Amino acid sequence: MAIPQISTAIFNMPEQLATQWAARALRDAQTNVREIRFILYNRGDADALQIADWMFEGAAQERTRPTHALTAPRRPTAPAVSAGPAARPAPAVLHALANYQARATAFRNTAPPALGPGETVADQVLSLAAVAAAVDGDRTVRAAIAARDRATGALVGRGAQLLPPAPTAGYGLTTRLSRAEQADYRPGTTVTVTDVRVAHFMGAQPGRPPRGPGHNVRFIVPTAQARAVNTLLAADRADVVVPLGAQYEVVEVSEPDHTGLVEIHLRDIVPPELGGSQVGPLPPCPRRPLAWRCSARR
Repeated sequence: MAIPQISTAIFNMPEQLATQWAARALRDAQTNVREIRFILYNRGDADALQIADWMFEGAAQERTRPTHALTAPRRPTAPAVSAGPAARPAPAVLHALANYQARATAFRNTAPPALGPGETVADQVLSLAAVAAAVDGDRTVRAAIAARDRATGALVGRGAQLLPPAPTAGYGLTTRLSRAEQADYRPGTTVTVTDVRVAHFMGAQPGRPPRGPGHNVRFIVPTAQARAVNTLLAADRADVVVPLGAQYEVVEVSEPDHTGLVEIHLRDIVPPELGGSQVGPLPPCPRRPLAWRCSARR
């Protein structure tokens, strides 16, 4: 179903405010629609990123309160299905994962992980295929993660849990976060990797990686919680993934530099029952090409 955007000039409403209200209306609508795609006509990538920021800002605001006279009677709905082993992403994502299932099966057969509650071997293979596709850069899976698709994020995060631990070290990655998402990272707060936040922590690399196209945030994470992908994909892969449930404390959030890039420093919070301990923050590093040397752990 396609719905054209009504010109905000009709109502003399600023485009940013109109976009935020549109996001809130879509978020609060009672519907069985599972996926909404926004397509900008004759607009560039920069416009799309700006609209996305405004949409996320609107979605983060308080819920709207519909007028009683205009509210339709609520229809009985089926119980909500949580994103977990039983949840499945869109058919296009499942089709993409089929290319990685043989590799995921071979990896699992080498050292079968314990099954979680209600989990099957097929569930684990699908989760491992999801994390392999995401790290390998499959466009369909990456697009679903970027769109914060919870079912795909849950599969990737669970797949990361099934991978072996990566070496304890300082890792970094760049991504794009809206202003509302950046506001979640405040010094002293705890951040838990959820099925939605998986998108924030995809493809971490040792050291301080260069800024990716369109990215506005660089995470610096000295961690013992990362999982290695080299046994699943290729022996020479040094990048890592962060599993569901990993917890970090926000240590520092920099002011935007002259390019608008914000740097967020995190450190491990590993619950004692998991036998973990904190890994200290990286030493300060100047903003010049000494990143690799500065990012070594103390």
